[in-house]
This record gives sequence, structure tokens and C-alpha cells, in this order.
Amino acid sequence: MAIILFEKGKGEAISVATIQSEFGSRFQITGAFTPNETRDLSLLIRAGSLAAPMEIIEERTVGPSLGRDNISKGFHATLWGFTAIVVFMSIYYLVFGLISSLALAVNLLLLIALLSLLQATLTLPGIAAIALTLGMAIDSNVLINERIREELRGGATPQAAIAAGYERAWNTIFDSNVTTLIVGLSLLMVPGAVRGFAVVHCLGIMTSMFSAVLVSRALVNLTYGHRRRVARLAIGNTTWK
Repeated sequence: MAIILFEKGKGEAISVATIQSEFGSRFQITGAFTPNETRDLSLLIRAGSLAAPMEIIEERTVGPSLGRDNISKGFHATLWGFTAIVVFMSIYYLVFGLISSLALAVNLLLLIALLSLLQATLTLPGIAAIALTLGMAIDSNVLINERIREELRGGATPQAAIAAGYERAWNTIFDSNVTTLIVGLSLLMVPGAVRGFAVVHCLGIMTSMFSAVLVSRALVNLTYGHRRRVARLAIGNTTWK
């Protein structure tokens, strides 16, 4: 009697034995077996009973250096993204772009401070959430700046345009961030790395709303509020009436 193991449609005899008598309560099978061979045979028989075959495609050893490299690359990607945002905003919105960039830096510092208070471990999903938070935060400042420019085109004075721009952009900023926060809260129910992303994402939404509205408004008031009369706003190219 031969024991044949089938794998990928091909059979291979792993044992050939001679049956000396009929199968019953007592029977004898002879063959050239050693204890190691019988142990290997039992392992092969148990492995052959699996419903699905296992094929090793790739095998590698992951050391601590791989995680350190990924964290470093993620940090530099976030840094270069932040730098690109600052350059674009400064060129497109001039002084208001610089104010938005400062508010974005405050947002990043607040987020890192909260993560430090929570003693959170910064991982790749967390870095991805930070990068997403930066994009969402600057989007709020873009909405504010564009609302101010619309008010200026409509004939409003600079001080009135600033007040109306922040007031009218707030509803849009609040609605967009609340809907995104709902998604982030739902991701908290997913275990593993996704939950870490969700935690940073939810904290980033709250810090971005604070920095984009309150911090930037404070900086704008610091820049233009002390002037009795403001002739023009350095907010990029716009048509004045």
C-alpha cells in the first residue's frame, strides 16, 4: 500500500508499505521505516489533510530599521507638504497666506501636543492622518480668504470684508468638518492601525477648526485691527469696486 500526497494536481508517494494480513483489530504492516521517517510521515499526512494548500511566495525578516525608515519618510513627506502649502499660500494670498500658514503651524503644534498628552505612539497611519489634517485645515483658510475677496469685490470696506468673510465661511467650515468627524468616529470602531488613524484624524479636525478660525482671526486682527483706516488688504489679486 502506497501513501500518495497530492499537491497542485501532482501525486508523490511518500510511503510504500507491505500489508501482511487483513485489516482488523490486529494486523501488521512491514517496511523500511525509521523513527524519524515515521514522524515525518505523520506530519505529512496531517499537512495533506488541509483543505487548501499553502504556497510560500515571499519570506523576509523585518527588523526595527524598516519601521524607522518608514517613519522618517513619512515625516519628511509631511514636512515637504507643509512647505509646499506655505509657499503656495504666501504667493497666492500674500499677507493672508502668511497668516494662514502661521495658523496651520499652530494647528500642527496643537495636534502634536495633544498626542503627547495622550502618550500616543506615532505610526505611519498617524502620520498619514496628520498630513490629511494639514490639507483640511488649509482648506478652511482658503474658504475664509475667498469669502473675504468676494466681499471686497462686492464693494465692502476692508474691515467689513474681514468680519463678513469669517462669519459667512464659518457655516461651511463647520458643516464640512462635522461630517468628516462623523466618519472619523465610525473608524474608531475598527481595531488595529485604522483606529490609530481615526484618533489622530478626529483630534486634527478639532485643532484645525480652532486654528483656522480663531487663531487666524486673531492674527488678522493683530495685523489690521489696530489701524483706524485700512485702504487695501494684501490678499492677492482681486477686483475692487
